Order: sequence, then structure tokens, then C-alpha cells
Amino acid sequence: MTTLKLSRISIASLAVVTLALAGCSDSTKESVDEAASAATSAAAEAGEDAKDAAKDAGDKVKNSAEDAKDAVKEAGDKAKDSAEDVKNATAGTLTSDDVHLHDGFIKAIPAGAGMTAIFGSLENHSDREVTLIGFTTSLGDATYEIHEVVDGKMQEKKGGIAIKAGGEHVLEPGADHLMILGYDGAIEAGATADVTLEFADGSKVTVKDVAVRAIGAGEEDYSADGDHGMDMDHDHDK
Repeated sequence: MTTLKLSRISIASLAVVTLALAGCSDSTKESVDEAASAATSAAAEAGEDAKDAAKDAGDKVKNSAEDAKDAVKEAGDKAKDSAEDVKNATAGTLTSDDVHLHDGFIKAIPAGAGMTAIFGSLENHSDREVTLIGFTTSLGDATYEIHEVVDGKMQEKKGGIAIKAGGEHVLEPGADHLMILGYDGAIEAGATADVTLEFADGSKVTVKDVAVRAIGAGEEDYSADGDHGMDMDHDHDK
């Protein structure tokens, strides 16, 4: 075999090997590209799955929060309804056995004096706090107000008088008392009058035959114009 022939064979073999290698490189490249594409797809799918899972978790948390909020609201509504039921069950049920005006009396006044007051001790024998918000009497036409004394001056007591369960509240000159205004007639010592106490729950309790008593001069000073003050020396006879 001549050198020329060998050279031609070598060149041909080299060409074949080169072509084979070239073919192998293209196949490997395709495999790598396919693997990369598969990995990219898997990553994308995993990302979507994670995104969906995170969304589901967020929705569950949101739903749980809404459920908790609804449960709290429902519990609050039930508690409110229960409180209303208790309130309704006891509304307007106070009697003279529950609330009493102990040693109560009305200050005697002459005709034309125009105003007087009721004193004594309000006793609450019930098992709940009660609030006196008003009163009337059997004396007839007059204005009835709950009063207090602040800095030596009497004024209407806003909100009434609260008396704790089993407690008492003293009505006395120089402090809280029940005021009768605009009464032109005489209220004479020795007489009696019924006093009806009105409470915040709608109850009305009538105290029968409250005595009218004379109070010594100087114990109270009601001015004629209705801006009335009080002498703080209260040594009244009972």
C-alpha cells in the first residue's frame, strides 16, 4: 500500500471519527437540553405547587380567623342575651320587702313655704343593686326631685341614687335627700303621706304613712327663689 493510499485512508478515517464525534456531541447536547428543560419544568411546577399550598394555607388561616371572629361575636351575643334575660326577668319586681324607707319623715312646712324635703334611710334588702331615679307622694300637685348638696348648695342629683345589694343610703339635711318643690299648701306635723319610690328597672315601691315632723329653726334654709342652700348644723328632732 502506497503512502498516498495510507494518507487517503487516514484522512477518511479521521473524517469518519470526526463525524461520529460530531454526531455524539449533538446527541449529548440534546440530552442536556432535555434534562435542563425537564428540570426547569419541574421547578416551575414545584413553584406553582408551593404557591398553591401557600395560598391554601393563607385561606385556611383567614377562614380560621373569620370562624374565631364569628365565634367570639356569637359568644358575645349570647352573653348579651343572657344579661338581657336576667334584666327582663327582674325588671319591675321590687317590692316593699326589697326596699324600705327606714325612719323616714317629711319636714313640716306652713302654707306658702313652697318647698320641703324627705329624709330617712333607704334600705335595700334585695340581692342586687338598685337605683332610685324618682319619687312621688300622695300630697298632690308638686315637683319631685332627688337632690344632693355640693359646696353648700343643693342641686338635682343626676343619675339618681344607687344602693348596693344589702346596703343602705342615708337621706339627711346637708346631703342627699328627696326634694318637694312648688307645693303651696301647708304640711303639718303629725300628718302622714304615702311616698312612692321609682327605680331604674321600672319598679315602683310605695312607702305608706310617712310621718310629717317639725324640724327646729336653723337646721335648713330654703331660699324663696329656689336657689336653696342648707345650714350644716342639723340637730333635728325625730
